[in-house]
Amino acid sequence: MTEIGRVIKIKNNEALVRIDRKSACSGCGVCAFKPSDLYIDIPLQNTLNAKTGDRVEVDITSGSVAKMSVTAYLLPLIFSVLLLVVGVISTFPEWVSILMFFVGLVIGFFIVATIDKRVYRRKDNMPKMINILTEESSSSKEKESNNEQS
Repeated sequence: MTEIGRVIKIKNNEALVRIDRKSACSGCGVCAFKPSDLYIDIPLQNTLNAKTGDRVEVDITSGSVAKMSVTAYLLPLIFSVLLLVVGVISTFPEWVSILMFFVGLVIGFFIVATIDKRVYRRKDNMPKMINILTEESSSSKEKESNNEQS
């Protein structure tokens, strides 16, 4: 998914890009827009040497976000239910089964945090600046983007 944003700040080799909310943003969740947000600011590597005020095209990998969502919700649930079932099947007291459920939850979240650090936070999964737009190309890209949303 590509979005168009404006560089609002440059610090070292990092550009802070502001992307305005569109009507299609309400159900997607890729950019982590809250319902009340009008824009989102994304820090990006300034690989194109953009300057403050430049309009840029940003590539946001939507597949990695969907995979991370599934990982973040399912792994803790799987481990907690698995340990709960083990606790119920065995002859442990009820409080031990409940404790095993929470231990499974903690194990699942620990695994999710490890996966997040090693897989999803790699540079190839992060949003990238792919093009600096001139006023002509900017208006044609926005028209294309608006037509896709309709």
